[in-house]
Amino acid sequence: MIEQQSSDLLGCGVRRKRSGIPLTPQTAPSWPKLALLLTLSTTAVHALAQSSENLGPLFFNAAERQAIVQKRAGPAEQEKPPSMVALSGVLVRSGGKGTAWINGQAVPEGHSPFPGIPVTIRPGHISIMNHAVLPGQKLDLTNSHRVDTLAAGSVTRR
Repeated sequence: MIEQQSSDLLGCGVRRKRSGIPLTPQTAPSWPKLALLLTLSTTAVHALAQSSENLGPLFFNAAERQAIVQKRAGPAEQEKPPSMVALSGVLVRSGGKGTAWINGQAVPEGHSPFPGIPVTIRPGHISIMNHAVLPGQKLDLTNSHRVDTLAAGSVTRR
């Protein structure tokens, strides 16, 4: 490594270690250019940061942006469970884990689609609040009344 010394336009001495490249005024750094570049880049970053605060989420209409903002803010109030629970089907695997289709959504064993209401999956039915619900039935949670939604004999068990 060869140490070379050069001075730039401002008269500041610069020491560099170069391997075989002579240090000339053309290869020495231009401090005014570097200072200008640094000033412009910080100004651009600051301007971009301020303008991005006003943009909001891009590629959404006003209603979708409002929904995103409300979702980010958190739940306004706890969701109430529905008064009717409809069971579309039950699947229990040989390993014991099961899935039930409650109100049109798949619910794995150990989870409940309703906060505070435990759901137990059994072979051929589910148990909600100590009431057995068969596939094709609806359970009214307010009065524990069951209603068959399918005709008799239309549900089969394998």
